[in-house]
Formats: sequence, C-alpha cells, structure tokens
Amino acid sequence: FVLTFTIDSYLQSLGILPGPRDETIVAIEDDDRLYLQFQYETYVVNESDKRLIVKLEVLQVDPLIDNAYCPAKHSIQISVVISTREELAENGTDYIEKTERVRFFPGDRYSTEMDIIIVDDDVAEPKETFYLHFEVPEGLEPKVELLTNKVPVVIVDDEWLEIVFTDSSYLLMEDDDLLFVQLIMNGTSSLPISVTVKPVYGSAKEFVDYFTDGVENVAVFQPNTTVSSVAIIRIINDNIPEETESFYLTLEIHNDTNEELNIIDSTLSTTATILDDDHDGFALSVNFEHTKLSGREGTVLNVTVVRKGNLSQPLAVPVTQQTITAKSHGDYKLQTTYLVFSSLGSMEEKHNVMVKLLKDSNREGPELFLLYLHPPSGVQSTKQHAIIKILP
Repeated sequence: FVLTFTIDSYLQSLGILPGPRDETIVAIEDDDRLYLQFQYETYVVNESDKRLIVKLEVLQVDPLIDNAYCPAKHSIQISVVISTREELAENGTDYIEKTERVRFFPGDRYSTEMDIIIVDDDVAEPKETFYLHFEVPEGLEPKVELLTNKVPVVIVDDEWLEIVFTDSSYLLMEDDDLLFVQLIMNGTSSLPISVTVKPVYGSAKEFVDYFTDGVENVAVFQPNTTVSSVAIIRIINDNIPEETESFYLTLEIHNDTNEELNIIDSTLSTTATILDDDHDGFALSVNFEHTKLSGREGTVLNVTVVRKGNLSQPLAVPVTQQTITAKSHGDYKLQTTYLVFSSLGSMEEKHNVMVKLLKDSNREGPELFLLYLHPPSGVQSTKQHAIIKILP
C-alpha cells in the first residue's frame, strides 16, 4: 500500500502546528458582515498579577439561531487600535496607559494580544476601574460593525491592613482623668479610616467609673500614612474607697467612604485597669507630671517625670518617642533617653526630660509626637506617655 500525507498534517500530529479549526465555525459569504467585540464583557485582574492580556473576537450572525452570533471564519486581515481610558483607576498609579494595534489574520477568531501593565504597590485600596476602547477599523465600516467596543477593567487589591492597640493592657489611677489609647495601623490605606474605641463589659461600669461622652474616642488614620492615632476615654474620680476595677476596650473599624478594604479580623481588644486612689499607701510608681505639653519651634521643652513610693535602690527608666505627625531629628530631638532615680529613702523625686524642638523653614501647622516611659517590672505607671505639640 501507499501511505500519503501532507507536511502540515504531519506537523499537526507532532503538536508543532495546531490542528484543524472547530468545524462549527461557519464560513461567511462576501456580503456577510463581521462583528467585533472584546473577549470578555468585564476584565477582572488582581493587582499582584502585574499585567493584563486583552484580545478581541470576531463573530458573525448565527445562521441557525435567531438574534445570536457565532465565531466567524473570514478571509480578510483586520487591524484595530485599542486604547486605555482613565476612570477611578489612575494612569501611572494603578496601571500604565497604552494604545496598541492588534490584528486578525485571515481565518483567526481572536486578535493578537495587547499586554497592559498593572501597577502593584503596598497601599490597601478599594476596587478601581479603567476602560478599554476601540473604534471600527478605517476603511472597513461597511464590512465590520461593533458589538462591544468599550469594557471596564476592574483592579482588585490584595494588600491587607491590621489596626491594633500599641499596648496589651492599660493601667491608670482613678485621678488620672483621661486614658489615652494609642492605635497603630500595620500597612497603609488610600482611604481615610476611622476607628472607634469602645469600652465594654467588666467590673468597671460606664457612667460610674468611665465615660466617652464629650471626648474624642475616635482615632483617624489619614490616607497613605502609617502613623498612629490616639483616642481618649474619660475616667470618673470619686472619693469612695473601692477595689481595683477593669474594663475591656474594643475597636470598631470603618472607612469614611464605605469602600471595601482588606482588614485583618484579628482580636481587636485590650484591658484597662483603674487603681483606686482613696486608699492609704501606694506602690513604687513613675509617671509624667503632665500628659499634654506644647512648645514653639526653636525652644527646649522640659518634661517632668515624677517617681513616688519607697525607693530601695537606684531606678533607671528609659524614655522613647513615637511619631504622630512630627518627625524625629526633623522637628524635634530627644536629648535624654534615660532617667536615673537615686534618692534612696525619699518618697518622691522628680527629673526632667529635655526635648529640643527644631526650627525649620517650612510653613506648617502644629505637629504632634509622643514620649513614652518604660519602667521596669514591678513599677507602676499610670501616666506612661505624654503628647507633645510643636507650635510654629
């Protein structure tokens, strides 16, 4: 017998060339129209994918089904220009704008590919959209019509945020008046985020031992910042001796635009303990004398720290800073990082922390930072941080 084959069929059998096209594709006549559309009605891409591949599809009216289209087998070459159009997603920030010509070669169902760059950043964002668009190829208007020539591209963000208390617990005296609760956000957001600090159940009771009415118990994180924010709970001071009481603090997180963000649902709670000051005798403690201070640029601010209680050996207390809006070495310089209390036998001792408030040429409003005390284990501290405001 004689074996007859073509080179094409041999290469197709080896997988080097594609096999014959789908037989359901209907060949068109010369007077039939072609219809162009994007491959998908909506493109959805993850930001971490970093690219989006786009193709067009050529169809014709289905001769067997009313008001339907089927893939077309055609004998002409079609050239189409696709362009991006900005919407909520911004060129350069979320994607790179592009205009590119794609082509259908004779017999092709899909065009050549258009490759669009998606910008992957570290900022948590809601879903954002831009559009793809094309027009009828010049010179082919009678032959080619459009089905869908504008489609949205939705960029889905994959960054996560976590908002937590900076302290696992808070200890304060009943006469402290205010509890300053500091929060920090791990990650940055393109949207403002508000966090309500809510006192809940415990042995301490709302309106008897603490309350939030009339104080700022909402911390706000501004867009594209990783700085911490502070909320306040007011403590009620009475003259009644009572046991140590505590309550829990929880966080209620929402962003101000109601857009969806990826926020880790971790355990957003901590404990606040109130020590009564109507009993005689107190353990060794170290506290800021004042928890709110201000000074002008170009001056030195003395922040007083008070040690109370019986001291049997020298006590060293580190002092650190935490940025809110002011920057270390740009807006201020902390000149003392350790305080040493050494007046043995004395029930009270004071030392100053010297903070130099730097002057610069920039026009700016008041700026804030925090000072923190880090007393060793066994030493109480109910006024452990002080808010410093730098005035221009």
